[in-house]
Amino acid sequence: MTSVRLTKEIEDKLDSLCSLTNLPRSHYIREAVSRYMDDMEDVHDALKRISSKDKSYITTEELLNLLGDK
Repeated sequence: MTSVRLTKEIEDKLDSLCSLTNLPRSHYIREAVSRYMDDMEDVHDALKRISSKDKSYITTEELLNLLGDK
């Protein structure tokens, strides 16, 4: 079990959303944490690939050059 302290502003917004949708706070908190964790995993993977000596990625500029758009 984990507890989280929210600011009054966030708590008020959360309560308003819960009232509109008839879903519990826990639903939105779980969803928010899950999405955040997915995003952070993507960031970690991207940083790992960028710092890798294996050039298994190309930059946007390189892609545009390959496509002939630049």
